[in-house]
Amino acid sequence: MHTDKRLPAFELAEPLADWCSQLDYESVPTAQLCMAKKLMLDTLAVGWAGSAAEGVPVIQALYCDASERGASRIWATPRSLPAPAAALVNGLAAAALDFDSLHFATSIHADIVVTPALLAVAESRGIPGRRLLTAHVAGHELFARLGRAVEKRPGWFYSSVFGPIVAAAAVGVLLGFDARKIRMAMGIAFSRAAGSVQCLIERSDSKKLQAAFAARDGVEAALLAEAGVGGPLNVFNGVAGFEKLYVTLDNAVAADGLGDHYYSTDHAFKVYPSCYCNHAAISAIDSLVARHGVTAHDVERVTVRAPRFVTELVGSPFQPRQNPQVDAQFSVQYSVANALARGGLSVHDIAPSAVLAPPLHALSTRVEVETDETPDNLFFPVTVTIHTRAGERLVTTVTRIPGLPDTPLNDAALRDKAYACFTSGIAPLSPAEADALIGRLARLQQLDNARALWIDL
Repeated sequence: MHTDKRLPAFELAEPLADWCSQLDYESVPTAQLCMAKKLMLDTLAVGWAGSAAEGVPVIQALYCDASERGASRIWATPRSLPAPAAALVNGLAAAALDFDSLHFATSIHADIVVTPALLAVAESRGIPGRRLLTAHVAGHELFARLGRAVEKRPGWFYSSVFGPIVAAAAVGVLLGFDARKIRMAMGIAFSRAAGSVQCLIERSDSKKLQAAFAARDGVEAALLAEAGVGGPLNVFNGVAGFEKLYVTLDNAVAADGLGDHYYSTDHAFKVYPSCYCNHAAISAIDSLVARHGVTAHDVERVTVRAPRFVTELVGSPFQPRQNPQVDAQFSVQYSVANALARGGLSVHDIAPSAVLAPPLHALSTRVEVETDETPDNLFFPVTVTIHTRAGERLVTTVTRIPGLPDTPLNDAALRDKAYACFTSGIAPLSPAEADALIGRLARLQQLDNARALWIDL
């Protein structure tokens, strides 16, 4: 018997696509649906605020000039674009402030891919809220499982490497694809899978765009599959599939228990508009200031000891360059200096004028970073020591912060964050408009048409 060695004995895309094609609203656990609404609220809100971030209006204008008017709204504006372009522009805004949620176990920024992609298509097709929520759950579960299945982290930015494939599958659920068509969409999207953490390390403008590209490419792949375009079926385990080109996956972790166990509720919601690697240090400074009444003037120097993952991403010296906002968001030195001088870290504290304030830059030079080489530590523990001019040594170690899966923000805190974001950005909503939009998202499952989100806005 002849066996075609080009075909894998197992192909991970098959069980993933089968599960996606069979998922329906009634079968999704309540916890997943609640998390989906929280994630969509948070992403839309931070995208609204991010519409005014440095570089975002320029890229919005570029796409509006280059594209015909479509049926998918650009957040925080009255303009609209075709679904793929809207997914990119809105994904860019959602990523711009580094205020978006994080799938904590995998460090993947899933929702700045999933929500912009799904909302763009749902609006353009007038799809009901229940199906939008179902597709959202599918996309997040695939992201979580693929992220957990990664065996090595060689520098890929997995939010945008998995992003097009996951977004294509999620849009396939939204549009009612069968399993084979979902696999086709995933196969088309595989050609666009890419992204590196180098742009994060160098704090370049393009770090805002990687997830946005993924959202757009996933939408385009699904629409191509809908039109009958074929893609490779053996996306992950083929002879030139994902594992051969990118990184080995634990197929059992990705596929086992689909539908019986969900990993996608493991999300962290951010309190600060900054790379998550900075949050423990900011929290530590706030704690020390509250306990000891120390001020920036009292500080001789500060030492931050953190895991290698943290120090590699945010530990290099703070040097504002082409984009001061990104430089600040990826600098623990800036984060600590700002927390000492201004308390915490707000959206206003990453505005270029705030970042470039000379006193803050001088204070950041007195922040030293040390690496804790303990294996397997990702974000924690982080130990911050303030050495005062009076000779005091004030120390605290942070192992957990608000917003983690086991220390979640309550509904009121999430709503307050969303309200603050919706009342900022390029076109701030009025308090009444913000309340109305938050309310519609809370009852999304009752909307017969996703376009109803924008009533009177």
